[in-house]
Amino acid sequence: MSRFGFWHGGGNRPQIEFIGYLLQNNSGGSYSSKTWTGASFGDPASDREIIFAISHNSPGSQTITSVTIGGVAATLGSAAGGAAIGKSIGSAWAHVPTGATGDVTITFSGNISTVLIGVFRVTGRPVIGASHVDFDSTYAGSGASSATITDIDLPDAGFGVGCLAIYQDSASAPSLSGAPFIDDAVVNVQSSGADIYHAITHCPVQEGAAPDETLTWSWGSNEAMVAGVWVFA
Repeated sequence: MSRFGFWHGGGNRPQIEFIGYLLQNNSGGSYSSKTWTGASFGDPASDREIIFAISHNSPGSQTITSVTIGGVAATLGSAAGGAAIGKSIGSAWAHVPTGATGDVTITFSGNISTVLIGVFRVTGRPVIGASHVDFDSTYAGSGASSATITDIDLPDAGFGVGCLAIYQDSASAPSLSGAPFIDDAVVNVQSSGADIYHAITHCPVQEGAAPDETLTWSWGSNEAMVAGVWVFA
């Protein structure tokens, strides 16, 4: 289901909509590049940007090397994670003004088996294509039953997108707390019979600056994890 966050005050303000997610798990084997055909981008607009929050497994510190969105080469944001955790997260965004759907291709530095992409439609940013203004993350190689991200600085008219990846061989899905963040999706990608949960969140556009926000995902067992939030303005 789509979710919107926008300003009602004077002047033009950004708008953010969660469109859905793209998933490839290891039922298709390992791969270094994956293409989705006809992915949904939401309604076209002259200032529309598509922003991705990406989580993937990274047993050998594989990183995202390129992303194309509707044929447009995307800008890559900050990343976190690696081989010690077995998972990584990253972001990407591009100005894609036309087409309600399009192809998406993501390429990695080596073979992976699981990737989840949260897809967000954004309009109204004062500088189209501008980079994120803040990135906060947390990770643990083992023994974590929650992921807490602190010091998230949301500027006036700013918004955030985030994601979580955990290896969790149990039936307990992660739950999110920490207004103003919204629980967009929790997906069990189930690799080789083990539960591997990925989660997606976003923070609606802020009415006034909101410094030092905190976001927490919690679950029922001690596992490795990585989580992060990218803040845009």
